[in-house]
Amino acid sequence: MADNVGFEALVVSEPFSDGLDAGLLRQVDASAAVSLDGQVKARAQTGDDATDPLRSLAALYAHAADRNVTLRAGEIVSTGAMCTPFDIVGSGHTLTATYLDQALTLDV
Repeated sequence: MADNVGFEALVVSEPFSDGLDAGLLRQVDASAAVSLDGQVKARAQTGDDATDPLRSLAALYAHAADRNVTLRAGEIVSTGAMCTPFDIVGSGHTLTATYLDQALTLDV
């Protein structure tokens, strides 16, 4: 599930917790950064730009219930961009997302 508005990429990794843990989500948010070729290009959004994933998930549940849509176990739900989006021009780049002292790297 996604909002289909300006959503161009989704980075998916192994789960970092069992269930929803608001404290852990705050830690992920505080530690999140995206680097392009070793240079930090984005960090977690703040203020009015920040997405509250638990509030977004609750809104999705309500929206789905109003329309008799069933969300099934195992479906991926995107609740908005964590970091500020940026453009990547050309190829031959290394993109790295870091959070909780972990890194997910992709060659583009």
